[in-house]
Amino acid sequence: MKKGFMLFAALLMLLFLAQLSAAEINATEQQEKINLAYTWLSQKAENISTYSSEDVSWLLLALAYDSKIASAGRDALLAKSKNNGECWPSPTCNVRETALAVLALKRIGEDVSKAEAWLLNQNATPTELIWYLEIDSSEETNCTISYDDRTYNIKIGADKKLSNSAGSCLTLAKDNYWLKISSTCFSKTFTVSCDKDFLVSLLYEKSTLFVSSETKRESAGGAIDTKINSICLKGIAGCDYEATAWAAYVLLGEASISSISFFFPYLVGYAEKNERYLPSAWLYALTGHEDYAMQLLSQQKTSGYWQASSTSDKYYDTALALLVLDVDYANASEKAKTWLLNEQTKSGVDIGSWKSSIKDTAFILFAAWPKEPSYIKPVTGCEEYGYYCVRSYECDNENIIEEYSCVNSLDVCCMENVTIKSCSERGGIICGSSEECEGESDTIKGTLCCFGECVPEPECEVKGYECRTGCYIGEEEVDYACPEDEKCCSAAAVEENECEKMGYVCKSECDADEKVETYSCTGTNVCCSPKTTEKPKSKWWIWLIVIVAIVGILLFFLSRGRPRKPRAPPAAGMPPRMPPYVPPRMPVTRPVQIQRTPLRPVAVSRTYPAGAAQPAKEEKLEEAIKKLKEIR
Repeated sequence: MKKGFMLFAALLMLLFLAQLSAAEINATEQQEKINLAYTWLSQKAENISTYSSEDVSWLLLALAYDSKIASAGRDALLAKSKNNGECWPSPTCNVRETALAVLALKRIGEDVSKAEAWLLNQNATPTELIWYLEIDSSEETNCTISYDDRTYNIKIGADKKLSNSAGSCLTLAKDNYWLKISSTCFSKTFTVSCDKDFLVSLLYEKSTLFVSSETKRESAGGAIDTKINSICLKGIAGCDYEATAWAAYVLLGEASISSISFFFPYLVGYAEKNERYLPSAWLYALTGHEDYAMQLLSQQKTSGYWQASSTSDKYYDTALALLVLDVDYANASEKAKTWLLNEQTKSGVDIGSWKSSIKDTAFILFAAWPKEPSYIKPVTGCEEYGYYCVRSYECDNENIIEEYSCVNSLDVCCMENVTIKSCSERGGIICGSSEECEGESDTIKGTLCCFGECVPEPECEVKGYECRTGCYIGEEEVDYACPEDEKCCSAAAVEENECEKMGYVCKSECDADEKVETYSCTGTNVCCSPKTTEKPKSKWWIWLIVIVAIVGILLFFLSRGRPRKPRAPPAAGMPPRMPPYVPPRMPVTRPVQIQRTPLRPVAVSRTYPAGAAQPAKEEKLEEAIKKLKEIR
């Protein structure tokens, strides 16, 4: 039995080590394939200025780790823009290419505020959505709705139905539970007030009915202002779904989800109509709702790739899915990566690429195997050329040099040095520690100077919470006072940040012998890890030595457990020889179970000479045996 157990354990160990060795070899092979893709793309980037603005954006996204290529890509991209970075491509700009350029330039730390403003200016109102206004209360309520300087009275019955319409903009709908908003009134603001506690919601419908995030509550006698907040971004023929999705993704950046919520009604409502753009991927990236993640995972093909439609580019769609999926869905991501590596061009001048395409290869590398950017933005020149960076109001217009800029976007390059005025000299005031500035402000000599009014800090922020127009996912609304139209939100539960989970360290800046990782840290800290100076080498030979050693040990034990050949009996007339001394050891053969039978008393008969007296002890023994027989 022991021999069998040892054999089984050894086989398990061999299997485990074989898997480790295979995984090590597989990881090395995968890295070699990834390196081939980066090599092919870097060779294509040697003439980066000759490509279209879209291809330059893709190259910059993937190769930002190479400072030389990144610098050339930045210059090439700005050269192809309109008005030095306002939109792309010049002169006929479009939303999608501008959004890609903004994403690429953001990756290397460029200021893209001008282009972001241009994107938002390309907005339009989706015309196919039907909007409804819902007013609800837990009891019968009399309400008023005001717009266009007119007020309409309505009543909410015990059955939740509304009594009447409210002018031409708001007509009864859905069995009188809601008011339908006329398409000519989408830009109007509606003010609702009721004599009981109430709530107001906006709902929209295309083929499916959705509730927007614009749900507000108010106590009796209060008033709620509500307005449809829904836009798309225009293409050649009206709203462009893919362009709007890319722009929303780019504009989200480090901002909150609520800052781009005006895109959601269009992107959600028109998703079914635009399945070819893989809308579940965009909606998960923008909203973080798990339902969209599950929908995206259900669209993954058995082989591991994504393809939104039969005419879609499966490499592009797979890269898009990998771009938005996070570590919670590592299995799906790894399956897709394995498929991609098997699909690479395996020979010829385009070895390592996908379809010999700059767009597909760059997007795949950026989404699946990104490298940390190392590009450092060059000095802007003002102070380098002997001029002075000061606030715009401190430099006369004729002394401003527009050709040079300053690191601080609030400063201008001035020909003359100026004496910085104090806060009071500029007509401002310094607010107290428990006050905040309401109005314009500026930092002068490290102190906030208020040009408006110093007002007490809201009770919510005094208590350590934050006042916002809406609380984020994972936060709760707390009952402390905030300015009008704002809510008091509790901070989300603090969890261990991604950086420390991966075993790295969060610092204000990394040391010279460390590199910056992409994992998040709290505050403005960055994630630092030790630099690796050499390419990791495969250790398959170590595993091979371990396997050989285990096989040798196993064979040794098995050989000792074999039965020995019996010795020949000694020749007749010769005394038997004593065997050589062998130290005792545990038997290797299988132990044999010995069957034992229970003992029972046995009668003992003894004879004594005639006439001799039996010993007293013997008499007692005979009596004991006799009693035992009687008991039986």
